[in-house]
Amino acid sequence: MKYKIITLVGVLGVVVLLWLSNSIFVKTPPQIGSEEWINEKMKAYPEIAWLGGEGVRQTHDMQKGNMANNDQSPSFLLYGKKYPEFDRSVLSLMCLSWLIEGTESAYKAFTSAQKEPDKLSYDSFLNLHKRYAAMIASGVTHKDFEIALVLGDTGKTETARAYFKEITVSDHDEFLKEALQRDAALFPTFKELTPWAQEILPQVSGIIHFGHFLHLEGGIEMIMPLIESHIIERDPKALEFDFLVHIADVSGAGGHVNPTSSIVLTENVYKALMAMDTSLLLLKKEEMTAQDVLENYIKIRASWIGLASNTPEDRILTRLGAMIRLYEKTDGEILKSAFKKFDLTQQNLFIEMFDPLSPDLPSVTPTYIPAVFVNLYNNKSLGETPQERLTKTLDLGLPFVSHVLKIYQDQMSEGKMNINDPLNFNDIARVAKENPEALTTLPFFISPENNVMEKKDGTLSQGEK
Repeated sequence: MKYKIITLVGVLGVVVLLWLSNSIFVKTPPQIGSEEWINEKMKAYPEIAWLGGEGVRQTHDMQKGNMANNDQSPSFLLYGKKYPEFDRSVLSLMCLSWLIEGTESAYKAFTSAQKEPDKLSYDSFLNLHKRYAAMIASGVTHKDFEIALVLGDTGKTETARAYFKEITVSDHDEFLKEALQRDAALFPTFKELTPWAQEILPQVSGIIHFGHFLHLEGGIEMIMPLIESHIIERDPKALEFDFLVHIADVSGAGGHVNPTSSIVLTENVYKALMAMDTSLLLLKKEEMTAQDVLENYIKIRASWIGLASNTPEDRILTRLGAMIRLYEKTDGEILKSAFKKFDLTQQNLFIEMFDPLSPDLPSVTPTYIPAVFVNLYNNKSLGETPQERLTKTLDLGLPFVSHVLKIYQDQMSEGKMNINDPLNFNDIARVAKENPEALTTLPFFISPENNVMEKKDGTLSQGEK
């Protein structure tokens, strides 16, 4: 009996020692967003570092953050200097991790910088978490999502463009589509994808630009590649994967302004994403067309700001509302009042060039038009109140953008323009942020790559004001 007790004590002692050794030597995962966590991601995905340097093509779609936020940014932490696109990508990876984790603490981290009444609800956060969880249960990995996110921004870097010198398109989404179709293996981390993701990512790249559709940046041409791909019938899981990658990307889009949590994926943005998802899934019905899908989404967005969707004027204002991220009926009233101040000649130009159902829209969706309007709307120099700024946004932005689109259309019909690349308003978004009143008289030109640029002395121009 004595020996049995001694043996039992010895066994228990070994068990305790093993437990203690595991507790001591098992490494605790680093906190999401910590310097250690970021370094682990950079080691796993070297393409992230491509965004942490000079020469990266910055998206001018939000106002700059203050110095306190700069001090907290991942780029400042690692490089001692702020690199906005690096910060955005890192925050997207952080938001992805929180969405996949799905806990209450993850929700609090995700929404810590958001304010009521537009703060993302816990129910909405959990609904997104369940969609990620379902994909992971089906065999998609966390790493698949991360790699798709990281590759999505590589077209902004000179490093990626050095790998694919033959690709000259300026838009980073179009760049990625071409790069993946040409030789995806040139990206160092592509081989780390699961076999399913390696097959699917080149297929889904570019078939639907969710951001374009969400903000009504174009017309039915936005939807045609999705219809022609037949991906909804062949592999709906692939479309869901692409959609969830987009959600994580949107979540981190404000990382250069607030690098610690999502300031973009609020409750209203969640509602818009779900409305887009519902509209696109109408294509499961054989009788549905691209126009049916677009009209359904326009009708939903119009109703939120108190507009109808059966007149060109209301569709133009609904499109503007989607671009500026407006959700209140009072916003629709301000838009209608501001629109009526334009003369009939201007209104007819807007109907021709800005009605999302107009047959005269460019065949390739222009990019960064929403950034122009958002930067105007957020620019405090245009008024103290949102109402004042919204009126000025229409006054300054709508005539300028419509005029550029008209020049582009006319020169396209004369065979003078690049027909393959999207018209890119990113430089004009910069002007809207830095000197908005200049848009009333701004000289501009359209480069051979279809970038709409502020014209400066000595600049050679293709399309010109």
